[in-house]
Amino acid sequence: MPATERLAGYGADGVVEFEVRDRMELVAGKYRLTVRDGQGEVSRLAPDTELAWSLDTADLAALYLSGTRAGLFLAAGRFGAPSSGLETAVAQFDAVFAVPAAPLNRTGF
Repeated sequence: MPATERLAGYGADGVVEFEVRDRMELVAGKYRLTVRDGQGEVSRLAPDTELAWSLDTADLAALYLSGTRAGLFLAAGRFGAPSSGLETAVAQFDAVFAVPAAPLNRTGF
């Protein structure tokens, strides 16, 4: 494997802002994810920030850990989405959370 090949990180540079719904209220809130050179930085946004995207903690985990695409959650009605610019917004979310290879988990749950 070339020394410059990355095995972890994010798929593309960009910024996505979203609200996380959490039934246990552990991580509920509004966040900005900024990705530069494959490395992500998360900051919490003010509670009154207007955001187009909202998703559950399980859906966020699936985006980050399983290679699931944002468009799939949108089609299933699990992903609150913007009313305008939808195609561009889904493409940005999918690009940032894209993984170069399918994730592998050898632990049974």
